[in-house]
Amino acid sequence: MTWVRRLLGPRFGLGLLCVLALGGAASGQGLPVFDGSEFDRLVMEAPARVVARNRARIKDSVAKPIIRYTQATVARQAARGVGQLRLQITSDSGPFVVTCTGFLVAPTLILTAHRCGPGVLDDPALATRKPVSIARMDFIAGYDAPRETDQGTRLPVEVTPVEADAESGYAVLRLKGVVGTALPLSKDASPSTGTPLMILTHPFGESLFVVRDGCALRGSDEPGGRLSHGCATLPGSAGAPVLDMQGRVIAMHLEDRGQGGRGVLSAHLIAQSRLLWALSEGETCVGASAERCGLPPSAGDPKAALATPNPMAASPDPTADPDPDQRDTGSVEAKDDPTAAFPVGIGDAGPAIYGIALPYLPPGTGVELVTGPVGDLTGPKAVLIAGTTDYAATVTRLEGRHAALSLWRGTEGTLAARRYIGSGAEGIALSPDGRRLAVVRQNGAVGARLVEVFTLPTLGPLFSVALNEDGPASALAFSPDGTWLAVAQSGKVSAVSGLRGETGERQWRMATDEPVSALMYSSDGGTLAFAITGSVAVHVAETGAYLRGMEPAGDAPAAISGLAFTRDGSGLIAGAADTFGLHWQLDSGTLTGRIGPAMGGRLLGVSAAGDAAVFVSKSGGGVQVFDLDGGGLRRGLDAHEFTDVALTPDGIRLMGLVGGAAPGLILADPVNGVAHSVLKRDGEFVSALAFSPDSTRLALAGSGWSGGSAEQQLQIWSWQDGQVTFASDGYGPKGPVAMAWRSDGSALAVQGAGVALRLHDFAAEVMSRELGDASDAVSLAFGENGASLIRVSKEGLVALLDVRSGALRRSWPGDFAALSPNGTELAIGRNAPTPEIILVDPSTGTERLALEMPFARIGPLAYRGEDAEILGLVQPLDTPDIWILALWSAEDGRLLRRFGELDGAPRTMAVSPDGRFVAVAEDGAAHVLLWDIAVDRFLWRLETGAAEVRALAFAPDGLRIAAGLAPAGVVLWDMIDGQVKARLAPFAEGTLAQVGATLFLSDPALLDRVAVRLPDGMLMPALQILRDGLPDFVPTDLPLAEQVTDLLDRLRAGEADARLLLVEGRGLAFDLEFRREVQRQLKSAEFYSGAIDGDIGRGSLRALELFAAGE
Repeated sequence: MTWVRRLLGPRFGLGLLCVLALGGAASGQGLPVFDGSEFDRLVMEAPARVVARNRARIKDSVAKPIIRYTQATVARQAARGVGQLRLQITSDSGPFVVTCTGFLVAPTLILTAHRCGPGVLDDPALATRKPVSIARMDFIAGYDAPRETDQGTRLPVEVTPVEADAESGYAVLRLKGVVGTALPLSKDASPSTGTPLMILTHPFGESLFVVRDGCALRGSDEPGGRLSHGCATLPGSAGAPVLDMQGRVIAMHLEDRGQGGRGVLSAHLIAQSRLLWALSEGETCVGASAERCGLPPSAGDPKAALATPNPMAASPDPTADPDPDQRDTGSVEAKDDPTAAFPVGIGDAGPAIYGIALPYLPPGTGVELVTGPVGDLTGPKAVLIAGTTDYAATVTRLEGRHAALSLWRGTEGTLAARRYIGSGAEGIALSPDGRRLAVVRQNGAVGARLVEVFTLPTLGPLFSVALNEDGPASALAFSPDGTWLAVAQSGKVSAVSGLRGETGERQWRMATDEPVSALMYSSDGGTLAFAITGSVAVHVAETGAYLRGMEPAGDAPAAISGLAFTRDGSGLIAGAADTFGLHWQLDSGTLTGRIGPAMGGRLLGVSAAGDAAVFVSKSGGGVQVFDLDGGGLRRGLDAHEFTDVALTPDGIRLMGLVGGAAPGLILADPVNGVAHSVLKRDGEFVSALAFSPDSTRLALAGSGWSGGSAEQQLQIWSWQDGQVTFASDGYGPKGPVAMAWRSDGSALAVQGAGVALRLHDFAAEVMSRELGDASDAVSLAFGENGASLIRVSKEGLVALLDVRSGALRRSWPGDFAALSPNGTELAIGRNAPTPEIILVDPSTGTERLALEMPFARIGPLAYRGEDAEILGLVQPLDTPDIWILALWSAEDGRLLRRFGELDGAPRTMAVSPDGRFVAVAEDGAAHVLLWDIAVDRFLWRLETGAAEVRALAFAPDGLRIAAGLAPAGVVLWDMIDGQVKARLAPFAEGTLAQVGATLFLSDPALLDRVAVRLPDGMLMPALQILRDGLPDFVPTDLPLAEQVTDLLDRLRAGEADARLLLVEGRGLAFDLEFRREVQRQLKSAEFYSGAIDGDIGRGSLRALELFAAGE
């Protein structure tokens, strides 16, 4: 190849061949055009309507500003080598400007699309402008913040290309200076279909954006080294790098194609160009290296004037940006911590919301926002123990096979770390020196147990030990310095094991006649006390050798519930489950007296002063303090009723869980019971949802979450950027139960249980006012023109209210109601005295029609979009124990058809705005059922995990459906593919949202609440994945076929993880091409005969089972 390739034609030799080679790219992927006078302005101006249209297209796209990625992410690192390429073109009618994207392949060399260099003069889209020549070219690096005028580094570019090839579609241009970092070109000539990608681009001549959501390789076997991808790009993206998740340039983007695009493989360009081949081999192509690149010896000498970066680039003025929700105000210095949050939404008081970019999460994984703060406080009992004044630890069951292990700071009660472990925890212990935490839990087989030890304060795993013979764990204890860890088990054979605290090595195991109910090490760690029914014995900690027994009480044996050594080490105290506790002299084993509640209680420990013992009473969970001398009651701490409580080993602080109406975690003084801090449980449920008419805001209502000092029972979220824009309370103890937006989005009506209806008018001077009397509403809807409200109450009344005064206009008896889309008709359903649905004119109250009714009971109703049809949930006469869907004609009342069947009673129903889909949530269910009404076909079961669905709402644009959950949270699914689009959660400490690949947090500390669900169902903290990455499901350094072979071999060998990934997970952790390769290999081995479509359905699962069995 010659140094500058000149082919067919005077304008750098391109002519007609360029147009043919690009296949009409200009018309499919236009080049942004500006007036020639705008060339020198960083933020170029255009007619207002054009600017508004372009920025609206960017906002509606999947492209995200590069500033939403932290400096340590692959996208932000790659951005250092990407910039906007700006060309000033002369023409018969005057100069104009065209913009593209380019990227560095060497310190002074840019790679871009051919049509962004010499080919621009022959671009069909510019033919009417009659371009003559390229007058100037600039490369702008660091143009990262939208519409910020002082940023970046700008360098001139030589107009004559270093190398150009119209057929391959590229041009290499030379910079007059040095800026940025070159990007590595991938030599992979056949990347796997489905490989996740991202594109860094300057759309419409704007700042740098990242296209990542839905961005994957579709195919790479097209002629001319072309590939197709699913990345939704915009004009201005020609020449942009197509990157994999490691930051390697897989290809260069050339043109848009529908919902994706087309590019040319880097490997193809390397094969065609000596220059690019040399660069890929590590040559700099500068000085002596230039000749090896096929360039003149003097080429690329950067001693010319080097540009000085604009000093304003590092810290743009936040007050100058009219759109502050898209700004990174931090320094441009790279941060090493990928968990660092960047400010989003800056207000007068500083950042209102923070963002964190998530890594690529493959299919089969998902993000979970974990409620708490200590898990499910109203479910199964939480296991709690305190180590020192520094930390408290809790294990709470979340769902199925999961539990949350949480570490809390003992001084202020805030969350220090969280880890997700398997369920079945039976004991937890913190070493008194505050260095380690141990959990013992069930481990698969009957009787098998697993001891896991973690380091503090990170909860990093230290070791695990399988205990396979002795059944459930009954006690667990660390020695004061963490040297020893004792575990008691009570199965067919009761035993105690002594483990080394640093390695888990078992030093000894001792069988006991009866189950051990408590363990406690002495303050010097030299002795270990065992408690069994009616007796206590002391053993040598290192060997387990017996030292002495404590004198029995002399009456009926007592079940021991807790042990503690006195502060001076001279005595031993035991609590008893059903009677007084006991106090012994340690050296002699002599019983010196009784202590504790007469009806029994659990011993927590000894006070800091060493003069009292602290018990939790058997009845009620109250804490009582008894004198060591004499055993009398000193005081009762009745302010809190604990469901579980622990005392720090130094006796300074109580840490306990409280249940009831306001469950939470309390840190209190054991001497006087004064609470140092109280952590409330997060919101219990979201009871109502309503999208704004423009689908950008989501109102959610419920009870149990707070903001500052006030409870926020209503929040309005700008859900796409995770921000709460409005909050309110005062809707009664259960919070709002129904909401409705006015059709223009200017007002929101909210009804609380047993309180007056409230109207929030965002356009009025008095924003909130009450309307009418108190009521328990079921649903709300604005009437025609927003002048009235239709309210259905629990009392079985459908009321039409005047919006201005709240006065009742008219009412009808009814349990359910639905308003037609144009507001001119109201369908009212009632079940007493007999089921019926009537259609009335709300303006006059006139009944027009009664629907055909061959049913035993009626449920929720809805109009089907603009169609004259009504949809309802009903119980058939012949099978009244089931619920189905029924569709009627609103014109003549005929029953058109019935379809679908629910597994339980319905809780709520929603119909999409176009009337095509219906979503139903069953009472108590953790999923949403979705049907396609047009064909009476069940479409999806949308799973929430373990959260119960309490409310449903379709977005008015029909693109999403949202579910309100219990515990409090919201999940939004995409109606195109059924995938989770976003999750929202109101917490006691603030708000948290996951939208696509970004987390939005009101406080960066809330990152501890985010987990990633792996294909095998286990959870990993997002913090851990951000720092360490996802675990490898298969060896990624192998070719695709070998990856699949490896996984299939593991399946046949009986590996549980392989079964979870392939069979139980249906291969969803892998891309489409991986699943197709699984089917190919199964077919080749004659286990499968179906289509190679990547759908691991019934036939593929059967083939996998046969393969695993070796049949």
